[in-house]
Amino acid sequence: MFVLGLVTTDRLAVAREISNEHGDIPIYVSEPHRREWVCDQPDIACVVPDPATTKGEADVLREITASEGFSRPVVVTFGPQVVRARYIFDRCSVDGVAVVRSDEPISLPTLIRQIGYQALAMVKAIATPCAQPESEPVSASGSTRQGTDHREVRDAFDVADPIAT
Repeated sequence: MFVLGLVTTDRLAVAREISNEHGDIPIYVSEPHRREWVCDQPDIACVVPDPATTKGEADVLREITASEGFSRPVVVTFGPQVVRARYIFDRCSVDGVAVVRSDEPISLPTLIRQIGYQALAMVKAIATPCAQPESEPVSASGSTRQGTDHREVRDAFDVADPIAT
């Protein structure tokens, strides 16, 4: 599980629900500001992407997948970012990433701003290289690390991509 920043309680709830359904999969949270209400929780591992962008988050997930042996990572974000996040993670991270959305409420003014922001950010995502351009997306099954205590759960972790909701 990988929750994109800025983290909200709704996104954490989705991550925990999926994690619990699949044997307490570890939850990583992109938290550049290391806010205590997020990072001080015992079931959360906070990471700081560099750069602090979605492409930086994709690079961090690629590194986590390689070291931890996830078979099918799941990224949690909010509705307006799903399409762009899916594009970036498919291009810059690991094969088979599922991007799911939380159902957090969004006001109409925020939604309008997000549509504009996400459209421009998508153009930038298409026009610019990944955070680590020399790094090709890796196969999640290509991890070099052997035998973690969650390997059986991770190998069975096959969440449908519920974007159609």
